Amino acid sequence: MKLSDRDIRIITVHPSATIRQLLNQDLRSRGYQDVLGVSDLSELVSLMESQPVHWVITPPFLDSKVNVFQLLKLASEEIAYVDLRISLILDDKMDPYLLSKAFDLGLLSYHERMQSKLDIEIELKSLFNRSEQCTDAMDLVSAEYLRTHLIVEQRFQDLLRFEKTLFPLHRGNLDLSFRLAEAQLRAGEKATAAQLLSQIAVIDPDKNKEISTLWEKFEKGTFVPLKDIGLNKPDMIGVSHAVIVDPDSAQLTILRGFLKELGIPRVDTFEDSGRALEALEGGSKPEIIIFEWRSSPLSGPIFAQRVREMVGFGVPLTVVNNQLHDEDMPILREMGVTNRIRKPLEASSFFKEFLWLVHQDRVPTEPFIILQKIKQAMAESNYEDLAKLTKKYMENPKCSNADKTLLQAELSYFRGHFSASRDMALSTLKTGMINVDV
Repeated sequence: MKLSDRDIRIITVHPSATIRQLLNQDLRSRGYQDVLGVSDLSELVSLMESQPVHWVITPPFLDSKVNVFQLLKLASEEIAYVDLRISLILDDKMDPYLLSKAFDLGLLSYHERMQSKLDIEIELKSLFNRSEQCTDAMDLVSAEYLRTHLIVEQRFQDLLRFEKTLFPLHRGNLDLSFRLAEAQLRAGEKATAAQLLSQIAVIDPDKNKEISTLWEKFEKGTFVPLKDIGLNKPDMIGVSHAVIVDPDSAQLTILRGFLKELGIPRVDTFEDSGRALEALEGGSKPEIIIFEWRSSPLSGPIFAQRVREMVGFGVPLTVVNNQLHDEDMPILREMGVTNRIRKPLEASSFFKEFLWLVHQDRVPTEPFIILQKIKQAMAESNYEDLAKLTKKYMENPKCSNADKTLLQAELSYFRGHFSASRDMALSTLKTGMINVDV
């Protein structure tokens, strides 16, 4: 479920008809059409038996036959309700432990002031702003609310544990790195926070002002980045092994230095693309491969094809070059290339491109990367990932009807429905739906 999808079904629950009406009016003014109000959770359950529900806004109803914890448990355990999100209206202050427990079960948000039209406008505006800032990632939206709760309750050790748990799920997200450093400062871990902030300053100099402001909030004096973090650099991206292929030894050294700055412990470098393939054939399992298009003895196209034959689409394959352009990307993607990083290499632009690549590998949003993940899921017969990725692709606004039809054709072929696959593929040709970049 995404809040940007105006076709979702929303149920508002409240014993007050006035509050329900105000909530529904606000939601409809934001473009939602399928909005219904009910007086209690028993009515909601009856509705859920006959129709899908995507978002419920409700008080906890702790003393009722059906309460919000039962609803949260249902949403977290039953696959049929995987898209259900729940927001809490707290007319009265809730026990902090119970509110934390609600987040453990998947609560999206909580709202302490919902008594008037203005209250509702302010609370919902805040929720939608957070959703936009988090690019509709509901786990990050929920994290914003839980983070606020833990800070208000001054549970700084719990906050730190939470940030450490969330951070690995979104490697490459510098905003979460910043949040983790803030939690370390609140918990009194000054040295660890200084290391992480120093690394952020190297990767993204634009954040220097934010870093200084944060440091001065908790520590005396101006923040001075550590000059040498040493070998124990914080693990920013969750990548433990990378391979670089470039016939230019000077470029290899630069690239290796960049990856070490990101905290990648093992970086294998090759001037010879043939030797790099031998290492892969010998069992080397990098998580990311970077290669120069003008590699030798195997040129870029041949190297990319051989790599995909060996490792499939489970490993991002990035080309570095100073001659390839944006218009070359469609054909590069057909060859299995995930991304392109421009030469000459410059630290800040390289870090941004590389972090984008890592984030897309973890949480793909670009259609061509989702397609690569789908191909990998088919190759591994991973039906769970295949279903999730197919759903994500079909719901992606960047995908045309032709793109979706062609994917359906490929999936039909994968399942052995050859005639249906042929008919769908030919249909896209007959209607002129396929665009080819030339």
